[in-house]
Amino acid sequence: MIDQPARPNPFGRDALSRPALLRCMSSDLYATLGGTETRVTASRDLCDALTSPRRRAIYAILRGRRQPRSVSDLATELTAHEQEISLLEVSRARHQAVASSLRHQHLPTLADSGIIVWNREDETVALAPNAPVPAENLAVRIASTPSRQLNRLFSVLANGRRRTIISALMGGAADASTSASSGSTSTSTSTSATDTVTTTVLARQVIAAELGCHPTAVSDADCDRVRVSLHHSHLPAMDAAGLLEYDHETQSVRYEGHPLLVDCDPPD
Repeated sequence: MIDQPARPNPFGRDALSRPALLRCMSSDLYATLGGTETRVTASRDLCDALTSPRRRAIYAILRGRRQPRSVSDLATELTAHEQEISLLEVSRARHQAVASSLRHQHLPTLADSGIIVWNREDETVALAPNAPVPAENLAVRIASTPSRQLNRLFSVLANGRRRTIISALMGGAADASTSASSGSTSTSTSTSATDTVTTTVLARQVIAAELGCHPTAVSDADCDRVRVSLHHSHLPAMDAAGLLEYDHETQSVRYEGHPLLVDCDPPD
């Protein structure tokens, strides 16, 4: 590995310049507690957990009520929400079916992701104290986004490398491409909505982020290997999900931002 002067790596795993949603989705999760971001390690990816519309609904219900709720009450409220009926109109058969799916599928997944605390003995559920949840303004945007669009977004971003790709594009991969083509040694980390980047430059930035090294320390062989995976797998999937634009012929990427991947100012 080539020795480089010590400098912050804007593409590294621990960079906190990523959008809030990507920070929540990372393998090392971050929760904002009293204005301070705290790392929360989870055994299952939060993104996988929120791919399910039902689990997103569970999260929304628990988020509005910090006190523990019984699994039975949660099943009733969830059924009413999904069927758009009142709590009194929920049938016993439907209630039992939803309660069973909670116990055997959804609650274990959410608990493994660090989102909820599920007490199996007294059958109660609550949002985890250190749950890696989005801030209020981001949660509102998630709630207002069509379910089908969220399904695709979370499914694509469940892959850690794809989250790294977005972070790299937002962190300055396009500037690195411009600098490389002009022979400049600039290390600017800002990327505008009109910037494009080649797969070669992006692959080098992605590997640097995954290994925690400087991009110039990445070998050409590793760069070529990842570039192929970007071209055939990751970038087409992200293009189809509307996360970026990928030109197969020129093998160039254009990132214009996504409503759920752009942090907004906190509410007053």
